[in-house]
Amino acid sequence: MLVDCGSASPNNWSSIRAITEVTGEDRFPQRMRITVQQKSFLTFYTQPDRRFVLSLSFSRDRFFFTACDRAGLVNSFVYNIHRDALVLLRILVGLMFCPERQIGYDDSMWRGPDGNIIAITVNGEEYTVIKKIFSSETVRGRATQCWLVRRDGRTYILKDSWCISSRPSESYMLTRVFGIDHVPHLYGSEDLMSGAVPDSTTARRVGINDAEDRVHRRLVMGLVADCLHTFTSKKELIQAFIDVITGAYSSLSNNLYCAYLIALSFAAHQVICDTKQILHRDISTNNIMLYHPNPPSIFVPITQLRRGLLIDFDYATQFNSQGLSDTHRTVSHSSCRIGNK
Repeated sequence: MLVDCGSASPNNWSSIRAITEVTGEDRFPQRMRITVQQKSFLTFYTQPDRRFVLSLSFSRDRFFFTACDRAGLVNSFVYNIHRDALVLLRILVGLMFCPERQIGYDDSMWRGPDGNIIAITVNGEEYTVIKKIFSSETVRGRATQCWLVRRDGRTYILKDSWCISSRPSESYMLTRVFGIDHVPHLYGSEDLMSGAVPDSTTARRVGINDAEDRVHRRLVMGLVADCLHTFTSKKELIQAFIDVITGAYSSLSNNLYCAYLIALSFAAHQVICDTKQILHRDISTNNIMLYHPNPPSIFVPITQLRRGLLIDFDYATQFNSQGLSDTHRTVSHSSCRIGNK
């Protein structure tokens, strides 16, 4: 393994710059590729600012180069150490002396002396990290990370993820549902760049036509909320479900009482469907949060209970009379059983 000698913890996974696997067998065994993927996962897990992980695999006098990112593994041709010594030398020099961005680090995240992320930039604005609140334990996929951050005395949720490029962005969906209660407020968004090109998984798959294209996106949102399992009473839990089910408009009518009754007659998701033609498609206990309303909504009684917040519109899609614009969705086993009845 290639280790960052300037790291505060040089013997930890958090300081690994690149991975090397060696075997004495004549062929590259399948377990070697599995090991590369497992070690790449550990690197991603301990280094939140990694965009991809590089590795070298050797079998006697042969080697190949691997990049592991959020679309999986991509391998080079198999080279001969003697015949292609210059190729190997270029790789080693690059791993040791290239700018960190070119070997997989995210230069819009800033590490402190202890190696922890202390600041993240979005659209050139720097947000101070308070703590990480969620990290998806996966290599391939959205690999979502959420951070509690602060800027100019206000706290926000910063979401970092790798999204399918062909799907409508979550920032677009949050803009569309603006004005509906119990959904996040969008304060900023950015599709990140790597130098002069978009930061996407296709950058490491030039010439592969069927490659999965995931783009690196970042959102800054409010309201700051807690996980649903932190409810402190049955009343608070039920209130959260009611909020997600009975969302209200911020300006339906001058008659607040009538507006409140109208809002209660719709399900929150039904309001989004009927008025914005948007289907969430991923409602679950993981995507219902609890937040302290500040100020309280004018359409609900003032209470000390936390309220329900419907999050994660990444799989949301628009529809019209002809149906959905995107057929990819999250389906649970229970919903399959219901659909078959």
